[in-house]
Amino acid sequence: MRRWRGGALAGLAMLAACIPSRRGAEPAPAAPAPAPAWVVPPSQPETASVPPATAAPLPSAPPPVAEPPRHTFKVPRLRLPTPVKKAPAPAPASGCGQVVVDGVTVPLDCWSKDYAKVQGAAAAIAREAVSSTAVPEYVDHRRESRVGPTRHQRSVGAGAAFAVASAIDQVVVRAGGGAGGVSAMQLFARAPVANLGAVVSANLGKGVAAEATLPYDEAGACQLARGEAARLCKERRALAPDAVAKADAAPVARLLDVVELANSDGAAMRETIARGQDVVLVLRVDPDAWAGLVGSKDPEPLLPDYVGAAAIQPVLVVGFAKQDGAWFFLLQNSWGPTWGAGGFAWIAEATLRKNAIEAYVVQASPATAVGVAQPASCPPGTVPDSTTKQCAPACPDKSPRNNGVCADPKAAACPPGFVNTTGRCVIAAPTTSGSDASTGVSYTCGAAGCTYSWPRGKLGCVEAVCSVSCPAPRHLAAVNVARRTVTCTE
Repeated sequence: MRRWRGGALAGLAMLAACIPSRRGAEPAPAAPAPAPAWVVPPSQPETASVPPATAAPLPSAPPPVAEPPRHTFKVPRLRLPTPVKKAPAPAPASGCGQVVVDGVTVPLDCWSKDYAKVQGAAAAIAREAVSSTAVPEYVDHRRESRVGPTRHQRSVGAGAAFAVASAIDQVVVRAGGGAGGVSAMQLFARAPVANLGAVVSANLGKGVAAEATLPYDEAGACQLARGEAARLCKERRALAPDAVAKADAAPVARLLDVVELANSDGAAMRETIARGQDVVLVLRVDPDAWAGLVGSKDPEPLLPDYVGAAAIQPVLVVGFAKQDGAWFFLLQNSWGPTWGAGGFAWIAEATLRKNAIEAYVVQASPATAVGVAQPASCPPGTVPDSTTKQCAPACPDKSPRNNGVCADPKAAACPPGFVNTTGRCVIAAPTTSGSDASTGVSYTCGAAGCTYSWPRGKLGCVEAVCSVSCPAPRHLAAVNVARRTVTCTE
């Protein structure tokens, strides 16, 4: 990767300061200036700020309501950190490495072949065939206040539980549940080990309480921790006898499933994030490179290029940007706000590809949600409505109706690659059809969504044909063979 020349760094850093904070504050007005080549035209990843399209509803369908306009943004200018000569970190007495943050030695997890393997994880159906092309060049979920709080795991090897908690946070935030966060302590209590696969497996299908119900306690986590997760623990303190039971009785969200994503497929990650969903990613870590961002003063810090070895860290990918022809991804870590910029930092896609081990999309829902929708068996000539689940004729472009509404192809209110059936423009599904050879599930897609169908005898179907419809932008579907479910996903 080339380095940006020093003479331009000061001006670029000032441009980066124009980006609103993660709390959504607007930047101060700047003097007009010619737009540099790297400024992305105003757009919105999951939604676009345009008038609603004219819908073709059924008689009972409500008219769409326009969404208020949103502000525009610019791509951040990312800079390679200035090289600092320092002695290499001492080799750890045990484990695979550590980083000192806020005076606390934080352990790095150790790679093993089963560290990130979730038995029975779901897989996307024909992802390449039903993927969208309308992916912008900059998405940052901090800007839309679609991320949870920055956490600090401190001396406990609980990074896996923290990454999963951050992914569930985002689901709660998107559902309007606030940004207070869910209890990473509760997730860790069910599997107090430094292993992402074990943490996910122990929490699948279970509820998780709010952080305030069972807040993270370093000494309490050390008391629970086993194996490598406890190697740097010093103080231990038992939790209150009923602390976890009280949290179990007060869930605010539920972990439904995880969908495996190709770990080095930057295009799939970008599309997933552009639809609004963050990605849990396990990365190899160079301790010196990552420690270099502790106390960073850069508003948009960038990890230097490196090749990791045995030390790994689970993180959440919450954004991406294209700059000078190269892609970068935005990471949310669990080492507190003094690492990076408030706990966030960028990594080049080239560096990510060399160090990515596993990636997952976490499927969760608010605790009050009904849960996984059951497949429908519709009469010939009809498909399930993607919202009401009632059988109805498909739209003219073969997409399922969304709450009884079809998109009007003659209305040019949405930009290319977007569609409107709900009063806002969202990333559209492609017009395509086919069958997934590995699962036997067929798919038919139009701009407003996709319908997935499979015959009797497959995935628990007892009818002649079972179907699930998924609305854009959440028009992909994932199949979990072990649970015999087909669910909509990003």
